[in-house]
Amino acid sequence: MFTSHINIAKSIIQLMQPLVEVVIHDLKTQTITYIEGGLSKRKIGDPSLLDEIDNWNNEVDDVVYHKLSHDGRLLKSVTIPIQNNSETMALMCINYDVSVFQEMQKIATLALTKRLDEQPQSLFKNDWQERIHIALHKILSEKGKKIDKLTFDEKKEIVQFLYQMGAFKGRNATDYIAEILNLGRATIFKYLKQTKSIQNVD
Repeated sequence: MFTSHINIAKSIIQLMQPLVEVVIHDLKTQTITYIEGGLSKRKIGDPSLLDEIDNWNNEVDDVVYHKLSHDGRLLKSVTIPIQNNSETMALMCINYDVSVFQEMQKIATLALTKRLDEQPQSLFKNDWQERIHIALHKILSEKGKKIDKLTFDEKKEIVQFLYQMGAFKGRNATDYIAEILNLGRATIFKYLKQTKSIQNVD
């Protein structure tokens, strides 16, 4: 009866396993007629318990809502009506396990609590390349861009900023910065001439 919808459900499972479960509730029998994904302990033939579906009513909207699995995992769910001649015959419920992303968010927060500009000075005081990397990372983050997407005006701005912070004092720093920004040495010097001084450029 729900063959086409079951095929869709199987495709969703194949695409998103093991983080998704799809359940089809037959409203005539008030039982589960299809289930796959393994996020719950339910099985085909179990009562649907539609009062447990948070947004269930006679005209189900495919609105995303949250619920908890039997073992406490956070699920993001959507309930979709299966209709025949405008009559709702069944409900397809898609449950998405987002608890793994909660854990990833926690790990990312812990991993990124140490900012790049908080490096131990004794370790990095002579590492001019690392200071350039940190400065570039900060600038690119503020601009929301990658190096290969920078305009020439933005590169000019970066060159002048790096000069002001003393980045060109390192041996062969001009060549290094030119390579990173994909600019020629002549272009680098052209940009630097528009600053107050180029005395320390190698």
